[in-house]
Amino acid sequence: AIDMTTFKFKTTQSAKTRLEIYDVAGALVATVYSGVVEANIEYSVNVDVRTFATGVYVYRFVSGDTTDIGRVIINK
Repeated sequence: AIDMTTFKFKTTQSAKTRLEIYDVAGALVATVYSGVVEANIEYSVNVDVRTFATGVYVYRFVSGDTTDIGRVIINK
């Protein structure tokens, strides 16, 4: 079983940053990072997924004016 997943990110500008995980219905499941990041430094965030149900989730990464949205599949 998978207990952890890791998100890695690097930005080109120092900015307030949030990384959130939503279920497919659009409900916020977890905010896994919230804070200021420094430019050109790689960040790594470990997420404990033991409390997540098996399924598809959406992550939303917002840093300054940049937004990235993608899917994460949790398969236990």
